[in-house]
Amino acid sequence: MIEVDDAVGQRLDDEPIIWLATTRPDGRPHLVPVWFWRSDDTVLIFSKNDQKIRNIQRQPRVMVALNAADDGEDIALFEGQAELSPESSSAVMPAEYAAKYAALLHRLGLTADEMAAAYLQPIIIRLVRQISI
Repeated sequence: MIEVDDAVGQRLDDEPIIWLATTRPDGRPHLVPVWFWRSDDTVLIFSKNDQKIRNIQRQPRVMVALNAADDGEDIALFEGQAELSPESSSAVMPAEYAAKYAALLHRLGLTADEMAAAYLQPIIIRLVRQISI
């Protein structure tokens, strides 16, 4: 388990987007912004069956990054190990996730249940190392 300092932990709790980097079969990176929920050293993401899922099935080592804050001086990068949960999104989605994204879901005209039905695959990422820049 890695230690996440309080300032970065607060950003992981509050920010709506984290960038997920996976590796395509030909070695090219695949970088996408995703909604997420953090609990200690674990990040939970919900996904459609798409490129990031195929990449994780082949290569579970990933990186995640928060958007830069403080004019680019507050960088937060992590190496992680991803796994695809065998459970459904609705089974593992914490109430706090739905609360975190309530306004964005409302703006999209979705409920948390509808979002879970569309983004069926939970991705669990264990943060294994914070990268300092």
